Formats: sequence, C-alpha cells, structure tokens
Amino acid sequence: MINNIADQVNKIEARQVEAKAMLTQIATRAANEMFTKMYQHPDNFDERCYRGLGCAIAAHAHWDGIRIMEIFAAALEDANWHTECAIVLGWVETQSGLK
Repeated sequence: MINNIADQVNKIEARQVEAKAMLTQIATRAANEMFTKMYQHPDNFDERCYRGLGCAIAAHAHWDGIRIMEIFAAALEDANWHTECAIVLGWVETQSGLK
C-alpha cells in the first residue's frame, strides 16, 4: 500500500512538472506572438520597439511586478538616474513587504 501511495505521489509530481513546462511554453509563445505583432504594426517604430522590449522584459521576469521594477531600477541606475532608481527601489521594498 505504501508503494502504491508513493507511486501516486510520484505521478502527481511528474504531472506538476509537465504542467509547469507546458504553461511556460504557452506564456513564452504568447509573449513572442505579441512581440511579433508589435513589430508588424505600421505606426511609430520607436513605440513598437519600447512596447516589444517591455513585453520581453515582462516575460523574462515571469510577469512578476516586483522583478520588473527591479529590472527598471537597474536600467535607471545604469543611466545614472540614481535618485529615480532609489525611488523605484523604495517601491520595491514597499511592495515586497506586502507579499
């Protein structure tokens, strides 16, 4: 009986791993399709680039808002916008405390 329960637990865990992999593939495909559509739109090339980059960042961060803000803060720091970076990091700290 214990072996049967262990087998069932192993099957459930394997299904969870498969489901997570499938969801990751679906999310990646959706982000890629959105990114492609942005680049095909005829209006305002710069805006499409920024939006496409934003979609790529969101997908890379697995749509985690805190992680996206951390990436944004890193970009601000790299651009020597240290005051603004500190503000964003303050938001991250505030939001992290709410989780």
